[in-house]
Amino acid sequence: MCAEVAGVTEVGDSSLELESLYLDTPFKEEIYTLPGETNVPIEDKISSIEELKMVLAQGGAKQATFDLAKKFFGNELVERAIQSSNFQKWPDQLSHTHVLILLGTIGHTLTIDDLEQCFAELKAGDTTREILKQSQIPYLRMWWAGTARQLPNYWLDHLLQLFRNPIQMLDPTYEKSLGDELFELGIHKTRTLAYTYYDYATKRLIEEGDRTRPEFYIAPREQLAKFVAYANPNTTKNGMIVPVFNASRGQVDYYQLKDQVHYCGLNGYFFTPLTAGLDLPAQLIFRGTDDQASAHRDLDPTGVGKRTFDARAGFIQGMLEAYAKTTPHAKVEILGHSLGAADAQRALINLIAANNFQYEEIKLFAYCSPKLDNPTITKWYENLKALETQEKPPRIQFTFAHHERDIVTWAGDANIAGTDDFFIQSNYLIVKSDSGIADVRLHHTSPFFLFGNFDFSVDKREFDLYQSFSEEELTACIQKLENLKNSYSWYLTIKSYFVNVDKVEDIEKRIEELKAERERLQALNQDCPYKSWFIWSAAQAITYTLQPLLYHAFGWLAGIQHDEPAKA
Repeated sequence: MCAEVAGVTEVGDSSLELESLYLDTPFKEEIYTLPGETNVPIEDKISSIEELKMVLAQGGAKQATFDLAKKFFGNELVERAIQSSNFQKWPDQLSHTHVLILLGTIGHTLTIDDLEQCFAELKAGDTTREILKQSQIPYLRMWWAGTARQLPNYWLDHLLQLFRNPIQMLDPTYEKSLGDELFELGIHKTRTLAYTYYDYATKRLIEEGDRTRPEFYIAPREQLAKFVAYANPNTTKNGMIVPVFNASRGQVDYYQLKDQVHYCGLNGYFFTPLTAGLDLPAQLIFRGTDDQASAHRDLDPTGVGKRTFDARAGFIQGMLEAYAKTTPHAKVEILGHSLGAADAQRALINLIAANNFQYEEIKLFAYCSPKLDNPTITKWYENLKALETQEKPPRIQFTFAHHERDIVTWAGDANIAGTDDFFIQSNYLIVKSDSGIADVRLHHTSPFFLFGNFDFSVDKREFDLYQSFSEEELTACIQKLENLKNSYSWYLTIKSYFVNVDKVEDIEKRIEELKAERERLQALNQDCPYKSWFIWSAAQAITYTLQPLLYHAFGWLAGIQHDEPAKA
């Protein structure tokens, strides 16, 4: 029987090979020496900063490197990072890459409680942790803020970078940031340092992303869905910190991991804003297929991931409910990639079904999502009907992004959508390339964006962005155009001296844009490959014959059993 677990076994990630390369290497005591020297105490030779830079450049003895890290970042934090990632099984002599992973894991492991402790030490003038000597937070600012949570974003980021980009914080002339080195060596996807790399990627997105592009807003959430969601659950602890770029504010806001769920291939993370009172949305992020348990969920004949999700739906709903009850003007963004996107849709459906609390705004970001089963879709439309009767229903927005030849997105029956009676503003990023359906990795797993910009270099791909609008918007534009044409020119001239008056040409242009967009959306729904009668028939045959056999056989071979979901 499956039980709640702290994490799942990672498989299928080549970036993890480095961590498992030396698992069977026996452990032995090291002598604390400089690289290339024997039995010479380090502290008698060079400063701590130079010592750390030298170990980073050349590697060093394992235990000496661990102790040096504890000297800089604190014993408890470093020990937690070491234990969570089995670094004790590393070889006796560490390489440059090992040291990078160690530093990245320390930054990944950092929690808000760690920052509060560091902030208290700074206020007390305690710089036992060597890295705190590099803090530049003004004395008056520390006393004015009171706690790390109350620091302005600039100084909170400064405190974070002491742990997530330590070498450049110690030496601003150092050429590369920690994130640069992780990326260039191709180890940035290592699950034990996911938050450190994501922090770096967010900064690159802010620096390089073209915010004038209409598709830009999809990029920051893709980084959450494809990096943060795939952190090793054994290394995730409540209180860990991630930045989230807020397009409307044009800046980063900081979030803490409030709660998480790990059960039989279902992995979800609930982040809430560190700073109250800014009307920021919480972030509920689900991970996609990642191990045997989640692969088993993909085969669920009742619907992709359905049985496992239903078994923990109450717990997920409880996380959302508890947050809404304690948060004025509650908002939430629900995100996921692949299987995680199907989970995100299911979570949104259940959220809409709950009428004992209220979210003012709900946004869905679904990347490469398989479709849901018909019973769930029926439940969704029933929930929408109930929303029509509410005096103040939540504002809902959908964003779907996928490659048109991604066969994973063809699975299932349908995605959730709005209706004529309950309009939901929806956006669709449809990616295209010449490669065939066999290139699943390129279509399904390769991120669509690189540091905020659509990545045209992968598979020579392109994209179309579709944005829906309500019929009322088109009607309003047509009515406005008629009013303008029926108004006297002298009246409009006088009125323009006092208020801004729309031009007939601008309104006509907007009407044409809305009509063209409606036609594009209609064509999109008609031309999708999964609408093919042949493919639909084949999929139905597999669903009701082969898929149940595969599901139960795979579960038996892998020893995976599920609790029955609680009945409503």
